[in-house]
Amino acid sequence: MSSPSNTMRVRFTVQDIRDDSTVELAIDDIAVGVPGCPVNAADINADGSLNIFDVSKFIEFFTAESISADYNGDLEINFFDVAAYLQIFLGG
Repeated sequence: MSSPSNTMRVRFTVQDIRDDSTVELAIDDIAVGVPGCPVNAADINADGSLNIFDVSKFIEFFTAESISADYNGDLEINFFDVAAYLQIFLGG
């Protein structure tokens, strides 16, 4: 295991089962957490506070239909994600 630093690498591998197909990968958003560090999932900007900036960022994700707005984990962006986000936000 290496020492913590301000740089890191992430490797993604993409493949298809057929050799004659085109494979594409797009990464829209990535989050890295620290195991054992308490994090509130509603604190989207990770500033340690739940505030209008977090709600604004959620609305931005939601209107862009970003997977980052999928707070109920069903891989669809809809009202149920808004309800799940508000439940987490108000409970935090």
